[in-house]
Amino acid sequence: MSTKRALMKLMPIACLFVSAFLALYNFFPSFDGVYHGSDRDVDVLVTKTKTGFSVVLSLNDFGAKTNSTYRGEVKGFSLNFGEGLDRQAIKFHPFDHTYELASGNSVTKLKRSTEATQFASRHMFVVLMALVVIVFIAIFFILETWGNSHPELIHPVWLTFFYALFLSGIMFVVAGDTQMLDVNGNALNKYGEWLTEGVEYFLDLKTETYVLGVAVVALAVPQWLAYLFAGINGCARKARYLDAAWRLAAMFLAKSFISASSVAISVLIVGRYYRWLDYGIDKITLNIATCLMLLLYGFILIFVAHPKAGKSNAEPKDVAILKLAKLAHAKMTRKIAAAVTRE
Repeated sequence: MSTKRALMKLMPIACLFVSAFLALYNFFPSFDGVYHGSDRDVDVLVTKTKTGFSVVLSLNDFGAKTNSTYRGEVKGFSLNFGEGLDRQAIKFHPFDHTYELASGNSVTKLKRSTEATQFASRHMFVVLMALVVIVFIAIFFILETWGNSHPELIHPVWLTFFYALFLSGIMFVVAGDTQMLDVNGNALNKYGEWLTEGVEYFLDLKTETYVLGVAVVALAVPQWLAYLFAGINGCARKARYLDAAWRLAAMFLAKSFISASSVAISVLIVGRYYRWLDYGIDKITLNIATCLMLLLYGFILIFVAHPKAGKSNAEPKDVAILKLAKLAHAKMTRKIAAAVTRE
C-alpha cells in the first residue's frame, strides 16, 4: 500500500478525532485555569486535585485584595464551591463557550486562560505562522491526492482565485488613490458605496449558506417523509434530484468560499497599505490564515461535489449495512416494483 493511500485511509479517522475534540472543547467544560472578571475586580485560580478542585477567589475591593480558598465540586456545567450564604459557582455555557461567576444574585463574566492560551498570547506570531503553515500543508496534500483523480479541476480553481484577487486588488487600489474611502474605510461617494456593498456581498457567506441549505432541505425533507410513510404500504418511490441539488449547492458554496478568500486577502493587503485597517502583524496573519481556510474549504467542496466524485468501476463491497438498506428499500417499494413487472 502506498503512502498516499495509507494517509487517505487515515483521513476519516483524523476527522473523527478532530470532531470529537471540538465537541469536547465546545460542549464539555474544563474548569482548571485562571479566570479574570470583566472589570479585573475578580480573579479566580482553579487547580485540579486528587479529590476534586481547589478554588482560590481573589476580590479587589477599592484596592484592598482579599483571598479565599475553597474546595470545588463539579455538577453538570457548574463548579460549585463555598457553603451556606457563601456558596458560589463558576458556570459554563456550552453554546457560546463562556464562563461566569454566580455569587448570590450577582453574576460576573469571566475570561478563562490556561497555560496553552498564555503561551499563545505571549508567542502569538509564532502560533499564527504555524497555523498558516499547517493550512498550506493541508491544501498541498488535498491537491496532490485528489488531483490524481480530477486534475482538470485544479487549474480553473486557482485561476478563479487569482483573478478575483487581482481584480479586487485593482479596485481597492483605485478606491484608495481616488479617495472613494476615508481613513476608516467608509464610503465617501456613490462609487465607494458600490465598492463596500460589493465587498459585503462577497464576504456574506452566512446568508448564502443559509439560503442554499434551506433550499436543499426543502427539497429533501418532503421526499424523505413521503418515502417513509408510503413505504409502510410498500408504495415508496426513490427521492429524486437530491444528488444533483446538493452537488449544485456545494459548488455554489465552493465558489463563495474561494471568492471570499481572495477578496478578503485583497482587503487585508490594500487596506493595511492605505491604513483603512489598523491591524498589527499578528491580526493580519490570523486573518490570512482564516482566508486560507476558506480556500481549503472551497477546494474540498469542489472535489467532493464534482459529478465524477465517488464513482468507481470497482464493485462495491458486500457490507452488512448495505444489505440491510437494500432489503429495506425492496420492501418499501415492493408494490411499485410489482406494478412495473406486470406492465
